[in-house]
Amino acid sequence: ARPGRKLEVNIAAERLERIVQRAGRQLSLGATASAALLGATRLASTGGVSRSLPIALGTIGSALAIRLFVELNSSDKSGR
Repeated sequence: ARPGRKLEVNIAAERLERIVQRAGRQLSLGATASAALLGATRLASTGGVSRSLPIALGTIGSALAIRLFVELNSSDKSGR
């Protein structure tokens, strides 16, 4: 072993971390919105549930999809 400082590798990964976090958030929003909308259609096609349940689930899924679209549009305009 040689005397002196040890080899250090400093990688500025802050930008990469932000990209991965944003991608993860967008994927989770998309998956949750898709599942909610699919669940709403499945519930609406069955006859044994109240009409308010598929409407509520569809509203939640639509709100999540709108949030995803807004986030995608804002991230495209903010320096990508």
